[in-house]
Amino acid sequence: MTRSVEVFGTLRSFIFDGECRLQLADSALPEEVREALVAFARAREHVTSGLRAILDRSVIAADDRILREDEPIGNGAILAILPPVCGG
Repeated sequence: MTRSVEVFGTLRSFIFDGECRLQLADSALPEEVREALVAFARAREHVTSGLRAILDRSVIAADDRILREDEPIGNGAILAILPPVCGG
């Protein structure tokens, strides 16, 4: 199924539009979302140096809920990838 994936923060420098569409099964786990996002960036010749490192520290949210690493994304989910942030 095609899923809309929104990226935030530093990830926007890798996925220029801030959003992409990925083919992902309902049973896909967060790690599979990360892998698909790297493949998407490579296929469009976006900068990928450092992307994986940020994704490894990012969380995946589906329908406004952060997923556990062993939790599938489910059907109809709008996905968001939230990188680590710092601030005051």
